[in-house]
Amino acid sequence: MEHGKTIISTLNILLSAMAVILAVYILVNISHGHCGDDYKTAASLAGELADNNFHKAAVEDYRRILDRPGLDNPTQANINYMIAKIYFENIGDYETAAAYYIRARSLNPNGSFYEEAGKNLIA
Repeated sequence: MEHGKTIISTLNILLSAMAVILAVYILVNISHGHCGDDYKTAASLAGELADNNFHKAAVEDYRRILDRPGLDNPTQANINYMIAKIYFENIGDYETAAAYYIRARSLNPNGSFYEEAGKNLIA
């Protein structure tokens, strides 16, 4: 039984290391301009970071996307919503989450997230 736990622990460590290496690789490519203006690649990375419990790193990446010129309002709204969701569900910073929910709702009042953001603002 002890051998099985060791294998599972080793696999967890390897998977975590692979996620970090992938994140660093993509960040280096983004910072050197290899990904161009394709925010979708950066958003995908931020989502992967969030999925792997690197919440603060995900928020940083989402914020960098918001700094890019030329993003339309629905895209900005979705990114603000993702940041709000991370602060609300994972970090527990409800005040910051509320600010991002308000930004998201203001940028896209017709967004699919509008009602959920409103419920979380009340919570």
